[in-house]
Amino acid sequence: MNQETFEDIYKKKLDAKHHEILPLFLQGKTDQQIADSLKNKVYKNRTSINRWITEIRGRFSETGELIDRWELVERFFQYKPELVTDECLKRYKFLPRNKEERPDQDEIYLERELLDSCHKKLLQVGTLLRIKAPKQWGKTLLVNRLLETARGEGDRTAYIDVLDADKESCENLDRFLQWFCRNVGRELGVAKEKLLELWDKDDDSKVNCNEYFEKAIFPEVEKSLVLAFDNIDRLFPCAIAEDILTMLRAWFEKTKREKKHWSKLRLVVAHSTECYVPMNANQSPFNVGETIALSEFSLEQISELMDRHEVSLKDGEIERLIETIGGHPFLVDRAIAFLKDNKNHPDVTLDEMLAKAATLEGIYGSHLRELWGDIQEREELIIAMKEVVSATESVALKLNLIHQLDGLGVVKLDGNKVMPRCNLYRCFFAEQLK
Repeated sequence: MNQETFEDIYKKKLDAKHHEILPLFLQGKTDQQIADSLKNKVYKNRTSINRWITEIRGRFSETGELIDRWELVERFFQYKPELVTDECLKRYKFLPRNKEERPDQDEIYLERELLDSCHKKLLQVGTLLRIKAPKQWGKTLLVNRLLETARGEGDRTAYIDVLDADKESCENLDRFLQWFCRNVGRELGVAKEKLLELWDKDDDSKVNCNEYFEKAIFPEVEKSLVLAFDNIDRLFPCAIAEDILTMLRAWFEKTKREKKHWSKLRLVVAHSTECYVPMNANQSPFNVGETIALSEFSLEQISELMDRHEVSLKDGEIERLIETIGGHPFLVDRAIAFLKDNKNHPDVTLDEMLAKAATLEGIYGSHLRELWGDIQEREELIIAMKEVVSATESVALKLNLIHQLDGLGVVKLDGNKVMPRCNLYRCFFAEQLK
């Protein structure tokens, strides 16, 4: 599209209603905010606003195929930038020049401000970021985005998912640290023979690990090494947990004290539960650095996500959805994916989706089945969850049980007590635990 075509559409193919809505859209307002701004007009709710914006997107299409909202913003940013505010640019993340570069679906979990803030922290010497959130809340996504950004800045990175370690390694310190070093070395291109050369069976395993980093890893790092431990809570019930955690705390202290090698290290630790490993507070990595806690989506955020993904619900329907699933990011993501696909299958309504939501045949079936499998692994968790879903008020549990259920995301804290995170979980587990 050229300037002349754009101007012709803008001046001749938009009516008064379009010109009233468009400036508010380009200010970065959500559909609901636009409706609220025009509440005395004919635009009564976000559904009608969505319909008018869809018409505008159609007017600016050259092919007859409906353009996306970010493409509409891009056209105005190119030909009438004075109408596009910073808030609008921020809301639509960035302005890609082609469809291959458009924001992917995973952006539903992360806000640009959070990514930027974490990245700035990783530029500082002596950084330890602790990313805390329940299962399936976007922790791994955030870790991977931070590593991508670091690589773009010329840093070296290594990603260690503790879930990849076998059970035997998680119970044997020497075996785990060799597995860990081997994986870090592989990501940095260190020959595997180097580990065999440097690992002295007569030395302490942690001494060997430190030696390997100083003589094999850090020489490969010119600027910084961002080292991420994902799902580190896998180690909490294991015999080696205290050794690994105290080692990470010692590394954090080294980053501030030893300039030659260790000042290059930036640590990222992601976990679902609070650490319940008994250890000296001065040796724990969980009371230093900075915690990044991912939270539930608010009603406003969910409404904005619906707008961004072009999902239109009637008045009150978003509230009913939230009554069932709360602001759980994964559950919201699945709902949006279903409702987008439902444009092609309008015979399945939101009512029908919600009616089956807490069953194994609903859209959350595989997710619920996985959670049920996790809880069934321990009799204590079964008893605790039954108490939680049977109660009409929040209940008190042993601290380790609270941590584990919160890590799975099935409960939320209410002071020192817990309650089901949402009605979806209350209904499903109440049925399973009859």
